[in-house]
Amino acid sequence: MDQKFSGPVPDNSPYIMNDGIFRNLVESSIVGVFRSTTEGTIQYVNDAIVRMLEFDNRDELVQLGAFMRYKYPEQRVKMIELLKEHGHVKGFEATILTKKGNERVLLYSLVLEGNIINGTLIDLTDRVEADRALRESEEVNRLLFENSGEAILFTKPDGTIYSANPEACRILGRSEMEIKGLGRSGILDTNDPRLPVALKKRKTSGQFKGELNMLKKNGTVFPAELSSTVFMDSHANERTGIFFRDISDRKRVQAALQHSKRELSTLMDNLPGMVYSCLNDHDWTMKFMSEGAYELTGYLPDELLESKKVSFNDIIHPDDVERVWEMVQAAVRNNQSYDIEYRIITKSGLVKQVWERGQINSSEESGFELLEGFITDITDHKKAEESLRKSQLLLKSSLESQKDTLLLSIDREYRYLYFNKTHADVMKFAYGKEISIGMNILECITTVEDRITAKENYDRALKGETHSNIRVYGDINLAYYESFFNPIINEENEIVGATGLARIINDRIKAEQEIQQQNEELQNLNATKDKFFSIIAHDLRSPFNSFMGLTQVIAEDLPSLTMSEVQKMAESMSNSATNLYRLLENLLQWSQIQKGAIPFNPVPLDLKKAVDQSLELIHDSAKIKEIDISIDIPDKSIIYADKDLLQTIFRNLVSNATKFSHRGGKVQIIAKAATGEGMEVLVRDCGIGMKPSMVESLFRIDVSNKRQGTEGEPSTGLGLILCKEFIEKHGGKIRVESKPGQGTTIFFNLPPTK
Repeated sequence: MDQKFSGPVPDNSPYIMNDGIFRNLVESSIVGVFRSTTEGTIQYVNDAIVRMLEFDNRDELVQLGAFMRYKYPEQRVKMIELLKEHGHVKGFEATILTKKGNERVLLYSLVLEGNIINGTLIDLTDRVEADRALRESEEVNRLLFENSGEAILFTKPDGTIYSANPEACRILGRSEMEIKGLGRSGILDTNDPRLPVALKKRKTSGQFKGELNMLKKNGTVFPAELSSTVFMDSHANERTGIFFRDISDRKRVQAALQHSKRELSTLMDNLPGMVYSCLNDHDWTMKFMSEGAYELTGYLPDELLESKKVSFNDIIHPDDVERVWEMVQAAVRNNQSYDIEYRIITKSGLVKQVWERGQINSSEESGFELLEGFITDITDHKKAEESLRKSQLLLKSSLESQKDTLLLSIDREYRYLYFNKTHADVMKFAYGKEISIGMNILECITTVEDRITAKENYDRALKGETHSNIRVYGDINLAYYESFFNPIINEENEIVGATGLARIINDRIKAEQEIQQQNEELQNLNATKDKFFSIIAHDLRSPFNSFMGLTQVIAEDLPSLTMSEVQKMAESMSNSATNLYRLLENLLQWSQIQKGAIPFNPVPLDLKKAVDQSLELIHDSAKIKEIDISIDIPDKSIIYADKDLLQTIFRNLVSNATKFSHRGGKVQIIAKAATGEGMEVLVRDCGIGMKPSMVESLFRIDVSNKRQGTEGEPSTGLGLILCKEFIEKHGGKIRVESKPGQGTTIFFNLPPTK
């Protein structure tokens, strides 16, 4: 308002209100009514304006005059210009500051007649505030709708979609216009048996939350998590809001987790023993046991877990209980791993010898100590050791009680005093001589070398020396003789002659050689056992702990984890499971080799095709390290080999080459015709190389050659030992050339087609 209104109206005013009814109407109106001169003198103002402008009475307003405080002065200037130009102003909004300093939005309607301005004022403040709040609310809703990470659809009762936000368009692969044209039936999988149930539930309760299959533009069916609610819009029309998200990744992660869990369980169940985790208490309270527990103990894991039916301590042989406890506690005090051999009594009463390797793992989260390790049955191994010990004792007894086979005596002139039939037969066979008492033994030996040796032996005896030796006779069929030479002393203590005793000791030599071989095999077996269980107890522990830790986090915190966190955990678990699977696969293959149980079926093979197939699983890991693998093998290079063993050879060699190569490195596989027959193959890398000491011990199971790759990849050294075994099984040989920092080249040869 731009005018002052109040006070009596002059008698000579043409606008004097003498109509009582009209005056009462104006006075009681909620619309402000005023009259003023163009100079700003207020002639009339009703109470509505007084209230609008927060004055105490009309007189106070009249005294102030018509020039109110405009928040935006330019509004007044504009309104006066319009009034002068057109003689009237209709529906002009202006923001006024009241006497108390509050803002009011007023709607002006003015008429200019001469120097008199008649007008009305309507207070729009509440409506303007409501409109502003509505606009702000609509803007917030619009921003939420358009920028929400949730896909949102709004539908009518007939299934027509009348709004879809950008996230819904992205997931469905359609524009909003396309989605509107399809309707609900075009985005939901009508073959999903859960759909009718969901629609019925929403109809009866007004809400539905659950999973349904939805359709993308390309026809792909994907799982979705939905939340649907029926509501009434501002016009009282029934509408439905649908919030959904694509949970394909979550489903894949869950499936991968289940698959990894099954794989790990299968691998552990195939180990020759049981993996365990238990409390460090007198009951050895089991927290985890692999399925191998049943074959080892006769008890199901559920019977032993948490000592439900029987504690593990109960099945340890009573005579071994205290020793086992003391050995484990000593290792725990020193924070060391432990190796123990003891006896258990199975559920059926059978006594078994077992070997256990374990280590303490103090868990800060759980607040108690866990022992983790592996137990396997060594009963047969112990029986074999005992059998070997008894065999050695029996052989020794047999050798000590064996009767002499060749016996003779001579005088000081080398003349026969006595000989047995066996000696006579040997002399005839060896030298063609029929001997008799009194003949000179040296003259009967026709070979010069044998004669000289015989004289030396008898001369030593004739001088009073007792001695023996072993000699080998023959070229093709070797015969071993052990001879004993002793002086013959008469009652006067004079040396009057010498005796000779000789035995064919082929069986003994053979037995000793076999004992030596068995001892070497036993040492290798013990070294093999230590290596085998060292890998199981230590190399399995890291990925196993990682896997168990991640599964526990997912089991306890899955609802609070983000999809990104779950994805990272799944990737970590997948990597752990992959490393664990490859290690166990090598262990199982190696174990089969030791038992001679691995099949060997050589057939003619195209070497180049076999190499390509064997590297399919390695290209991904090589690609991650940006390593180029080149293959230079002539076409139609046919060899005679077992396909599975050959692929294992190349997988292990190339995997090692990429593992110990630097990022961006190169691995070469080259094959050429070997000198003679077959093919010579080399696998070369430009990686970190090896010291000569490592090259020398590379194929020894009793020497630990494990080290990490250039990016921390795990390695046990078992793969190369497998390669050597498999190459030698094909009749080939393997050799290694390497220098530190200059890479490694591994050569081996393969037989030609038969």
